Amino acid sequence: CCNFLQYFVINIRRKRNLKSYIKNPDHIEALSVITSCGCNLNCEYCHIAQAREHNSNAINLQKATMQALSDGTFLNNIKNVLCNIGESPDAITCLAFWGQEPTLTLHLITEHLPEWFDLFPNWRYCMFSTNTIAHYDRIVDYIVALDKNVTEPFSVDIQLSYDGDYGTD
Repeated sequence: CCNFLQYFVINIRRKRNLKSYIKNPDHIEALSVITSCGCNLNCEYCHIAQAREHNSNAINLQKATMQALSDGTFLNNIKNVLCNIGESPDAITCLAFWGQEPTLTLHLITEHLPEWFDLFPNWRYCMFSTNTIAHYDRIVDYIVALDKNVTEPFSVDIQLSYDGDYGTD
């Protein structure tokens, strides 16, 4: 997971002739974290939509993720995992927020940005994919909050993904 993300970020930066955010290949400097387990769409092909129909585990997982993002458990879990594998949060320069629709929980990250920067003091690059249909305002709020919290150059890459049609929600 992280090796793929490191490879992905390095190659994107090379293609754009921008400085790579991955400086030391011997350590994890990029994390891909699942920050949402729900989606505002209901695309036919998606396994998440099918899971919602057959059981409540996806809904319960989304509620638990939102609670963990709200109360700090999410960041503590990341810190503990990094510690258990001998990695330092100080080395992390890139965070990728993934899940079915990251904007469903982006406001919870925005509310706690100082804590995210406390844990990841060298965080300089963020990326996520979104359909922007329901919560584009949360993206704007997130970027405004980033601007207030960063003191070093910071990049945000947002991938727009529209996989369904108008009848999907």
